[in-house]
Amino acid sequence: MLPINKVLVRIIVTEFYKQNLGLFLFVFFIMFGMVEGSQLIYYHLSLITGVIQSTTFFSLVLALWLIYAIKSVQFVTSQLGKPQYSFLFVLTSFPKFAQVFAFALVHVLIHTPVLLYAIAIATVALDQGQWLLGAEVIVFNLLLCCILSLASVHKLNHPNAFSNVTFFKLPRFIKKSLAWFYAAFLLNELKVITTVTKLFSYFAVYGFLQINVDHYENRIALMGLLVGVTAHAVVLFELRKWEDSYLHFLKNLPFSPITRYLIMVIIFSLLLLPELFLLTTHNVKLVDLIGSLLFSISFLLLLFAMVHHLKMDMDKYIQYLLILFLVSFGMVLFKLYWVLILLYLFTSFSWYKKYFYKYESLRL
Repeated sequence: MLPINKVLVRIIVTEFYKQNLGLFLFVFFIMFGMVEGSQLIYYHLSLITGVIQSTTFFSLVLALWLIYAIKSVQFVTSQLGKPQYSFLFVLTSFPKFAQVFAFALVHVLIHTPVLLYAIAIATVALDQGQWLLGAEVIVFNLLLCCILSLASVHKLNHPNAFSNVTFFKLPRFIKKSLAWFYAAFLLNELKVITTVTKLFSYFAVYGFLQINVDHYENRIALMGLLVGVTAHAVVLFELRKWEDSYLHFLKNLPFSPITRYLIMVIIFSLLLLPELFLLTTHNVKLVDLIGSLLFSISFLLLLFAMVHHLKMDMDKYIQYLLILFLVSFGMVLFKLYWVLILLYLFTSFSWYKKYFYKYESLRL
């Protein structure tokens, strides 16, 4: 590996995986941690077969890969725009071919998790005689890496290109509430992770709602919601990290604990609107609709308070998340989710009130 490639790998690829460690751990947990070891191969084989045989599922997978690609190129271009990495612009003196090759290696390394699963899908597709689909999967990912490399080279040679796009911005004359800052962060700075999470959550709920039963059963929707809201764990962790970095002054503002807590209730309620709309289109009874919404909000509030309680320790956070998911799943099966709602609301408010002022992050 050339010296310049080693530099790019260290300041771009390594930093990308460090900053998105929470997302990768959660995806790994969903894909491998929730399945019994003896059933792991059968599970992924069934999943890949579903991708191959369903056009909708296949399109969704391509869309997720595209979102991941957009996230990666945004990270690379943002790294190139940082003052401490301005020395990288000496690469503009290299031939364009050398520049493209250098960034192609960067994007291939960042895209490696996707490429490995794409190879698995292509292998199964070829084994089942789906030669065209297998080729499409490989070509799609190779084209993505090429396009991302060209975009990075363009940013290198044109520093003002690809300025950050703001999707959620209010006019200056409108008074902005505290809740607006959280919503703006989710829709602007965290738009890729939020989009991926909402897509996964929406289709998780939709998938559970497709289970055929001979009578009305509200637990099916609740189990789908439980899987969906668990997927928000990374979003909440990133939200808390951002709050600690940029809203540290909140401790000095005249907001009571209950006011801040209610603001988070509003934010999480808005975040769950897609799933709520999906439930209304599947003839879920009003009382079950309200119960499902309260259950989801209380679960998210507990996760958010848990980050305060665990002092942003990702390893413990994942462990607690697994235990919480299993306990919640069992309670839903026994139709005791109303007990969970009360327990989660009480615990989350107690932790949030106690640890909001006591929490101090470790700053080196």
